Amino acid sequence: MFVGDAPGEKEDETGLPFTGHPGDFFEDLMKDPGFPAYFITDAVMCKPPGKDKPKAIHWNACRPRIMEEIRIVDPVVIVAMGATAIKTLIGGTATSVVRARKELHHIDIPGYSTSYIKPVIATYHPASVQRKGQINPGSELEALLKALIEAKTVAKLWAHFGNRRDK
Repeated sequence: MFVGDAPGEKEDETGLPFTGHPGDFFEDLMKDPGFPAYFITDAVMCKPPGKDKPKAIHWNACRPRIMEEIRIVDPVVIVAMGATAIKTLIGGTATSVVRARKELHHIDIPGYSTSYIKPVIATYHPASVQRKGQINPGSELEALLKALIEAKTVAKLWAHFGNRRDK
């Protein structure tokens, strides 16, 4: 499951996440790691007014909805793309994308009878990567590509070991 920040103008009009140039860029990136299936959503469901970035009031209001969406979709791994997605999913422990990228995170997803853990990988949002347009060591593009590869690896491992009851 890939979670972006908030819809832009085009996404807000269509009601679909990752449309327009950043969405096309993301789809091109997804061809390389070859995910058999994936789900895309946004942490904040509606575009903040004007050119405002989502604030705590926005992502806190949308957090119960994204947690329910995660519970329903039941992804093997979650990739939080961008600062808003990271703050919505991981919370105040990650103040920036740079800091959050340093480790694999886990979140508790409330279930009907019990909660369960899902791994979360933090990385840059494709729109940010596309704006910067750098392809060099240490760039946001390199970090995003590494996160996609890590997500595929974690998904394989988590699918095999993460849900075992005999631990």
